[in-house]
Amino acid sequence: MASDPRSATSLFARSLELSGQVVIQCDATLAVLAEHGRTEGLTRDGRLVPELESAVRAWLAGTPHASPFTLASSPDVRLLEVDRAADGQSLVWLRRQAASRALFSRRLREHYGFKLRSQQLLALLARGLKNREIAEQLGLREATVKTYLHEVYETLGVKSRTQAIAELQRTVQLEPL
Repeated sequence: MASDPRSATSLFARSLELSGQVVIQCDATLAVLAEHGRTEGLTRDGRLVPELESAVRAWLAGTPHASPFTLASSPDVRLLEVDRAADGQSLVWLRRQAASRALFSRRLREHYGFKLRSQQLLALLARGLKNREIAEQLGLREATVKTYLHEVYETLGVKSRTQAIAELQRTVQLEPL
């Protein structure tokens, strides 16, 4: 059974949207060939905005930089990685961050009544951490994290991580932290 390439593209776009990640495909001169995810404010007239282009050029040149690289003009965006192919094309990986952790927590409390531990768990879940990583961050056992996740899913009315993140983005109207 052949897979439908449109569904693979759609799935890729949806997973980028849910994770807050952005991928911009560029040619050797850094002209934009394709955009995936929410790219507003990152490209203009088929090019990367000047600050992002400068950061990508520095990355490709191996110039030392803080990782992830934060854009001054877009403080909610972090440059995560730049992959260069043999043909000179580049994939620029970025991540959009939520406006603030305090606002995220307050909205979780207002919408769902989540207490601090559930808010912490959801913030880590929204960042894409696995159960083991969440457990390490919160000083819990992995089994305890699974129990908390089950309770959170019930409250949100969902059955999976992806659905939970989508529900949070829809109701809390924030991107992953």
